[in-house]
Amino acid sequence: MKGAQSAKKDKYMVIVVKGEQGGAQVVAVNEAITFKKKGSDVIIVTGPVGTFVQNESQKNDLSYIQVPSLRRSYNPLNALFSFFDIRKIIKDVEPTYIHLHSSNSLFAAIAAKSVRKKPHIIFTFHGLSFLDPGHEQSSIKRSILRLIFSFLLRFVDEAIAITQSNYDFIVAEKLIASSRLVLSPVSPGNIDYLSREAARSELSSLLDFDLKDKYVIGTIGRLAYPKNQQALIPLTKEISKEKSNIVTLIIGDGPDRKNIEELIEKNSLSDRIFLLGEIAGASKLLKAFDLFVLPSLYEGRSLSLMEARNADIPILASDIPGNREVLEGYESTTFRIFSSTIIDK
Repeated sequence: MKGAQSAKKDKYMVIVVKGEQGGAQVVAVNEAITFKKKGSDVIIVTGPVGTFVQNESQKNDLSYIQVPSLRRSYNPLNALFSFFDIRKIIKDVEPTYIHLHSSNSLFAAIAAKSVRKKPHIIFTFHGLSFLDPGHEQSSIKRSILRLIFSFLLRFVDEAIAITQSNYDFIVAEKLIASSRLVLSPVSPGNIDYLSREAARSELSSLLDFDLKDKYVIGTIGRLAYPKNQQALIPLTKEISKEKSNIVTLIIGDGPDRKNIEELIEKNSLSDRIFLLGEIAGASKLLKAFDLFVLPSLYEGRSLSLMEARNADIPILASDIPGNREVLEGYESTTFRIFSSTIIDK
């Protein structure tokens, strides 16, 4: 009997609130695939927003559960509903480990500690979210959220920071005991980049016009407040003064899409800036860009920025700690952007 028990496989539950395409979601899916290849039972849990994680789970034959109450929200009732929904899943699945990839999923840590068979809880800081200095909010709201965050982290057994700057902040703010925190930068993995010509051909097909002689600015990321894709509008205007053939491509989707569309229309740039939505495996297209732009207000360790660096293309990135860590020592043409002012490094 003891031998049978010792042979029992570990069960991993990977939780990320939003299922749309983004850095945390890519890391969560890759982690789940790695665990499965090692012979463990794996289940991925997301909220109802986005289909990227669900599609990738089906493609890689991973067990997947969508929880309607698992959302990014400040509503305490929503947190309460998600607590009970996640708790029921944990009781049914009885995972050995739970890895949380979103700050809003931290209520799952309390749920996990309330069941009889308590799993080991891991939380990854993919950034500092509302605690990041680049996040605009009142000091009162920040203080309240910090208290809630530090309380929830008490239920975590192990935490991972993916940038040195985040690690230093977490330790300085005493969000979690340093003995339970490790620094472990994520990696973009191996990408089979298409050639410049092949990538432009694929994008031309999606746009239904030829990019062959265009100066192409591009970015990949969720259309959401932290990513600040609105900065591409004044940037496109500025660069168009010198390059009349400029085209700006924004790959990704999210809650800010409508706002960005309205700004593009308002600035009469519908013939220059195009929203392509989510594209599976978009990183393979990076060599199509003459300039990759990441104008984030705050960022952890951006996968798309690392992928652009590995593609060896010119980069324009916001001057924030996470981006500086990724671009340190990068020899290709690198720029920094501050507001709408462009400075050649």
